Amino acid sequence: MTSELIALRPDVVLLQESIEPATGSSPVNQTQHIAAALKMQAVSSCGRLDDERRQCIAVLSRFPIQESKELSTAADRAYALAATIDRSGQSATIVCVHLTGTWKLDLQHANETTARREQECQALADWAGRQQQATIIAGDFNPVSAQSIGKLAEAMLPVEGLGATFPSNQPTISLDRAFASPHWTVKSAEAVDSQVSDHRPIVMEFACGGSK
Repeated sequence: MTSELIALRPDVVLLQESIEPATGSSPVNQTQHIAAALKMQAVSSCGRLDDERRQCIAVLSRFPIQESKELSTAADRAYALAATIDRSGQSATIVCVHLTGTWKLDLQHANETTARREQECQALADWAGRQQQATIIAGDFNPVSAQSIGKLAEAMLPVEGLGATFPSNQPTISLDRAFASPHWTVKSAEAVDSQVSDHRPIVMEFACGGSK
């Protein structure tokens, strides 16, 4: 993954399920490892503990990161991480999203996680509608209703042309999405044919005229 990212020469990278070690454990901190390789700053938010590993969402940036804020509907898990970056004196907000996933073949679990995902997406839409400066939202939305996506699309413009992203070897489902405030012009956007993850990464290029 790191070599592919270096070749792309990105300004910003958003990671989902990046593994960071819990206190006293030994796994490599993937967020910091990738950030160091790309010579970027990084902020992260970590969720559940699993075998002494923390699955995190992270924003990496070659621009200075001024601040970051977790977006959450519950005390135990952030569904997104918003980072404010300084682009040569102009601020922009970059949001890494990972809505709740369904990972067990259990009807109650499926219903609970589906309901939480809908709640998270609608909370994200409400948050997006209040933003004043240049903002980009992107990440893994998992299966979420067209109604919730539509509400988010009322607040931010959906980035078109990404297509199916899951599974990465033969993608048939559009789980990974992106939205941008009107400050931005989308110059290109695509899901890249790569199998470094179970999702195909999305690569986008934006132009921005500055903050309102």
